Amino acid sequence: MPQKQTPLRPYFEKMPDIGKPLSDGEIRRSQENVELIKEQEKILAAEVERVRNAGIPAERVHDRGGMTVYDRLDYLVDDGTWCPLHSLYNPTDNEEGCTGVVNGLGKIEGKWAVIIGFDNKVMAGAWIAGQAENILMVTDLAKRLNVPLVWLTNCSGVKLMEQEAVYAGRRSSGAPFYRHAELNRLGIPILNAIYGTNPAGGGYQGISPTILLAHDKANIAVGGAGIVGGMNPRGEVDVESALALVEASRGVRAKPPGRVETHFYQTAYFREVHEDEQGVLDGIKDYMRMQPAYDPAMFRVAEPAEPKYPADDLNLILPAKSRHCHLSQIQVALAMIFHDRRDALHDLVHDAWRNHDAPFVGEKHVLFSWPVHGSRDATHRVERPRHVGQLPLATNHAVCPFELRFAAAVLVNALAFRTDKVFARQIGRGLSI
Repeated sequence: MPQKQTPLRPYFEKMPDIGKPLSDGEIRRSQENVELIKEQEKILAAEVERVRNAGIPAERVHDRGGMTVYDRLDYLVDDGTWCPLHSLYNPTDNEEGCTGVVNGLGKIEGKWAVIIGFDNKVMAGAWIAGQAENILMVTDLAKRLNVPLVWLTNCSGVKLMEQEAVYAGRRSSGAPFYRHAELNRLGIPILNAIYGTNPAGGGYQGISPTILLAHDKANIAVGGAGIVGGMNPRGEVDVESALALVEASRGVRAKPPGRVETHFYQTAYFREVHEDEQGVLDGIKDYMRMQPAYDPAMFRVAEPAEPKYPADDLNLILPAKSRHCHLSQIQVALAMIFHDRRDALHDLVHDAWRNHDAPFVGEKHVLFSWPVHGSRDATHRVERPRHVGQLPLATNHAVCPFELRFAAAVLVNALAFRTDKVFARQIGRGLSI
């Protein structure tokens, strides 16, 4: 009978405990902090709901027999695994109040994927200002995580009044061509479920993925005078050519280009065509089941377990206002960093950090700004900095994993905003500030 165990079993079965339960007094003193955090959470929830309800009401889409992007996500993603990203991201502060795409991480048939879909309630899923930056982050995320990128394409093309805010630049809406080619080269599949009419720019997301699946009422085409003009032997579109295009387009109005008849039966561009919207999503599920994935047991060192203390304790520990610092915050940071070694903080930082005027440049430096030798404001009783120094964590010559960097940041924040000036100065002298 073979004997098996997880790697380093004795260490991972019982790791050193960090922290201790909050006392009744700490819980009582932190209730105001909890209420402040809840207020901020309500504000964020209201903003998320505003973005979710942007555009026309969902009922109008349902009355037409269609599904919204949120309906499609609910059907496609495994229950309890959807992790939305960039919900409030709007880098150009456009009039729509969102970027017109919904994206996040989720499991499909038990496999993780980066998922992005056009919000077909917002200008029928048009390209709008700021959207390209969101798409760029999503494609980069799929590359870094090495997981499939799943598109739910339902795009009406570019918002004509803002083309200069959509097309211009290397990071613009033309970037998916390059990004998709890069992902395909790396062996990261791109799956695309196509709905509705996707003219011109609306076709960009659909002409370079690995697998295309379409609703039977969908069409997708990239065209226009500039592209067609490039096919002209003269290499340009003059008045005569433009009139010829107009005449040729008269018969196209009843039969839009890029229909199923073209891209399934003739070009075989579409891999599958489905009569109902759910069928397209079922096709995505089929391809996600084909994706390779490690069994969790491959890397598991211990059985998954819940945190020792309730997650809600974070609302009691992390201050909603920077001038308030919970003593437990300092204790946790000290426990994570020092481990009974008084020189541990020195191991984490450069000697050069003592000179607050020295510039630090380089990818391997993680910088934090913090007050040194603070002075007290008699009105607000808050530590205010006289000198602000740069604290680079020395990840280039000392092992400094994420947990230690995070703990160092927590400690720096805690020490910087302590309202006890004497305590802060004593700590400052102890660290040779």
